Amino acid sequence: MLEQLEELRNKLYEVMDTGNTEDILRISQELDDLILFYTKNNFKNINVKAITNA
Repeated sequence: MLEQLEELRNKLYEVMDTGNTEDILRISQELDDLILFYTKNNFKNINVKAITNA
């Protein structure tokens, strides 16, 4: 998962250099979706650990 985030971040930097707005928006959205997915999954894991340790 972290590897995917890093790849998308690098792609975003590449397309930012080209100045192509559509590509920038597309990669930004993909990165945002992956960050949101990653964050939700981590909160679920944290909550499960907190409940089982209580």
